[in-house]
Amino acid sequence: MCYLAYFVGVSFQSGGIVHYSIDPGRYGKLVVIGAVIFIIGAIASDLTETESRLRTSGPLGFATFIVSSLILSLGVGMIGGAVQHFLDIPTRAPYLIGMGLVLSAIGFHGRFRPHKHATEMVVSIALVGLLALPIVAVLRSYSTRLPEATAEHSDGHGDSHGDEAPDAAKDAAKDARKKTASVPATNNIPPTESTKPKTSPAPNSVGTTPSTVPASDGHRDHAH
Repeated sequence: MCYLAYFVGVSFQSGGIVHYSIDPGRYGKLVVIGAVIFIIGAIASDLTETESRLRTSGPLGFATFIVSSLILSLGVGMIGGAVQHFLDIPTRAPYLIGMGLVLSAIGFHGRFRPHKHATEMVVSIALVGLLALPIVAVLRSYSTRLPEATAEHSDGHGDSHGDEAPDAAKDAAKDARKKTASVPATNNIPPTESTKPKTSPAPNSVGTTPSTVPASDGHRDHAH
């Protein structure tokens, strides 16, 4: 469950960071939810260890643990989201990957403390930062060779392509209205005396012609 919280929290954050520009309110909440899930997993994982930091540290140690876990999750989320959607956001992905590497190094050293001396920790983080510079430069150079159409993801997942269908539908509707307007609407014109069908009245039993046509016959003729 602890590792599940790790991965689910990071996946929430990676998706929220990459899609943040589309809907800041919605995806900002996703980043916060992912951070909370990750921190819960980090706390639970630490408490299950034999040498728990949270059990032996005071309030300052607890705060450092929480902040470093948050930074670590943000860094890993940046890397995961940028790698997954690199072709969709080629102008931002290299910088997200570079910042993610640095933040991950900071969060990792603050969370796990692999070095005993602060100088070693600073040197390790600095080396990761120096490594991130050429990585960002290479990825930035590669992104400039990609088609501009792939950068539509940050503006709404390529909505510019989706606008073509509504425009085509509007044009088709206009053409249909023009054709309808050009056809004379003869079906709605009430029949006049000259256009009514002339029928000879049927003789009655006496052999004379009735003076009027039955209402039912006239109703059926009008319907036709």
